[in-house]
Amino acid sequence: MNEKNHQNMSNDIDEKLASKRNAKRSKVEQKEGNEKEKIIADLKIKLNEAEDKLLRELAENDNLRKRHEKELQDNLRFAIKNFSYELLNVTDNFDRALNSIPKNDIEQIES
Repeated sequence: MNEKNHQNMSNDIDEKLASKRNAKRSKVEQKEGNEKEKIIADLKIKLNEAEDKLLRELAENDNLRKRHEKELQDNLRFAIKNFSYELLNVTDNFDRALNSIPKNDIEQIES
Protein backbone atom coordinates (compact mmCIF):
# COMPACT_ATOMS: atom_id res chain seq x y z
CA MET A 1 0.00 0.00 0.00
CA ASN A 2 1.26 3.29 -0.81
CA GLU A 3 1.14 6.35 1.39
CA LYS A 4 -1.71 7.95 -0.52
CA ASN A 5 -3.99 4.89 -0.21
CA HIS A 6 -3.16 4.61 3.46
CA GLN A 7 -3.99 8.28 3.94
CA ASN A 8 -7.31 7.83 2.07
CA MET A 9 -8.22 4.78 4.15
CA SER A 10 -7.35 6.65 7.31
CA ASN A 11 -9.50 9.59 6.22
CA ASP A 12 -12.37 7.21 5.37
CA ILE A 13 -12.13 5.60 8.80
CA ASP A 14 -12.01 8.98 10.50
CA GLU A 15 -15.07 10.13 8.54
CA LYS A 16 -16.99 6.96 9.43
CA LEU A 17 -16.09 7.33 13.12
CA ALA A 18 -17.06 11.00 13.05
CA SER A 19 -20.30 10.10 11.29
CA LYS A 20 -21.09 7.48 13.95
CA ARG A 21 -20.24 9.94 16.76
CA ASN A 22 -22.49 12.56 15.17
CA ALA A 23 -25.29 10.01 14.80
CA LYS A 24 -24.97 9.01 18.47
CA ARG A 25 -24.81 12.65 19.51
CA SER A 26 -27.86 13.38 17.37
CA LYS A 27 -29.78 10.50 19.00
CA VAL A 28 -28.79 11.70 22.48
CA GLU A 29 -29.80 15.27 21.63
CA GLN A 30 -33.08 14.03 20.17
CA LYS A 31 -33.72 11.91 23.27
CA GLU A 32 -32.92 14.89 25.50
CA GLY A 33 -35.22 17.05 23.36
CA ASN A 34 -38.04 14.51 23.72
CA GLU A 35 -37.48 14.39 27.47
CA LYS A 36 -37.55 18.18 27.65
CA GLU A 37 -40.76 18.29 25.62
CA LYS A 38 -42.29 15.67 27.93
CA ILE A 39 -41.25 17.68 31.00
CA ILE A 40 -42.69 20.85 29.46
CA ALA A 41 -45.95 19.05 28.64
CA ASP A 42 -46.15 17.68 32.21
CA LEU A 43 -45.51 21.13 33.64
CA LYS A 44 -48.21 22.63 31.42
CA ILE A 45 -50.67 20.01 32.66
CA LYS A 46 -49.74 20.73 36.28
CA LEU A 47 -50.08 24.47 35.65
CA ASN A 48 -53.55 24.00 34.15
CA GLU A 49 -54.56 21.83 37.10
CA ALA A 50 -53.26 24.42 39.57
CA GLU A 51 -55.10 27.22 37.75
CA ASP A 52 -58.30 25.15 37.74
CA LYS A 53 -57.93 24.38 41.45
CA LEU A 54 -57.29 28.06 42.21
CA LEU A 55 -60.37 29.17 40.27
CA ARG A 56 -62.50 26.57 42.04
CA GLU A 57 -61.19 27.68 45.45
CA LEU A 58 -61.87 31.33 44.60
CA ALA A 59 -65.40 30.45 43.51
CA GLU A 60 -65.95 28.44 46.69
CA ASN A 61 -64.66 31.35 48.77
CA ASP A 62 -67.01 33.75 46.97
CA ASN A 63 -69.94 31.37 47.52
CA LEU A 64 -69.12 31.12 51.23
CA ARG A 65 -69.00 34.91 51.52
CA LYS A 66 -72.36 35.30 49.77
CA ARG A 67 -73.91 32.54 51.88
CA HIS A 68 -72.63 34.20 55.06
CA GLU A 69 -74.04 37.59 54.02
CA LYS A 70 -77.41 35.97 53.26
CA GLU A 71 -77.42 34.20 56.63
CA LEU A 72 -76.68 37.50 58.39
CA GLN A 73 -79.55 39.21 56.57
CA ASP A 74 -81.88 36.30 57.30
CA ASN A 75 -80.89 36.27 60.98
CA LEU A 76 -81.54 40.00 61.26
CA ARG A 77 -84.90 39.67 59.50
CA PHE A 78 -85.96 36.71 61.67
CA ALA A 79 -84.69 38.38 64.82
CA ILE A 80 -86.94 41.40 64.16
CA LYS A 81 -89.83 39.09 63.24
CA ASN A 82 -89.39 37.00 66.39
CA PHE A 83 -89.09 40.11 68.54
CA SER A 84 -92.30 41.54 67.09
CA TYR A 85 -94.16 38.24 67.69
CA GLU A 86 -92.96 38.19 71.29
CA LEU A 87 -93.95 41.83 71.69
CA LEU A 88 -97.43 41.02 70.35
CA ASN A 89 -97.74 38.28 72.97
CA VAL A 90 -96.77 40.74 75.70
CA THR A 91 -99.28 43.35 74.54
CA ASP A 92 -102.02 40.73 74.21
CA ASN A 93 -101.32 39.52 77.75
CA PHE A 94 -101.27 43.12 79.00
CA ASP A 95 -104.65 43.79 77.33
CA ARG A 96 -106.10 40.62 78.87
CA ALA A 97 -104.77 41.64 82.28
CA LEU A 98 -106.33 45.11 81.96
CA ASN A 99 -109.63 43.63 80.80
CA SER A 100 -109.69 41.22 83.72
CA ILE A 101 -109.66 44.09 86.24
CA PRO A 102 -113.18 45.18 87.18
CA LYS A 103 -114.08 48.66 86.00
CA ASN A 104 -114.89 49.77 89.53
CA ASP A 105 -111.31 49.01 90.61
CA ILE A 106 -109.94 50.95 87.66
CA GLU A 107 -112.11 53.96 88.51
CA GLN A 108 -110.92 53.88 92.11
CA ILE A 109 -107.28 53.73 91.03
CA GLU A 110 -107.73 56.63 88.63
CA SER A 111 -109.37 58.87 91.22
